[in-house]
Amino acid sequence: MIRISPQEPGIDTARLWLRETNPDNTRQVLLEEDKAAAMHFLGLQTQEDYEEALKNLAKGMESAWASFRLWKLVLKDNGEVIGNCGFHNWAKKHNRAELGYWMLTDTYKRQGLMKEALIEVIRAGFGEMGLWRIYANISPTNEPSQRLVKHHGFQKEGYMRQDYVRPDGVTDDSEMWALLKNEWRFR
Repeated sequence: MIRISPQEPGIDTARLWLRETNPDNTRQVLLEEDKAAAMHFLGLQTQEDYEEALKNLAKGMESAWASFRLWKLVLKDNGEVIGNCGFHNWAKKHNRAELGYWMLTDTYKRQGLMKEALIEVIRAGFGEMGLWRIYANISPTNEPSQRLVKHHGFQKEGYMRQDYVRPDGVTDDSEMWALLKNEWRFR
């Protein structure tokens, strides 16, 4: 079983330990660990999540023009993986990436945990990753997510019609929110 502990490399916040997953260690975990250990390490909750991770691995997980960097949100007090946040669609050549974040259950929502994690993730984006622009696509009805990015200084830039397909199969619109490095106040 893969141990989740603050002794492993990661980012510490007051209540969380952010453990990084990237194409290299995700590939290693999926190919070398047993299913239960891989699901635990990657924060996967269902057989379908596990199968999707294997499909993404088979596709290569990244391309020449875009990659990702993701952190698992692990509670310091009990080692539970409660969510994810990080960057996908990372266009290294253009110094930009799309921010994504989600909690695995409603249990830990509205406690400021994602707000706490995003300060460090955005800091890593503008720092060691060399990003100049971070953007997020948010459903127009997702007010908690809109408040979260506003707190970090993101500005609404536009509206994209029928931009993505939700898990229930319905096509939904997105609002584009973005933050530039020189605008970020939590340096």
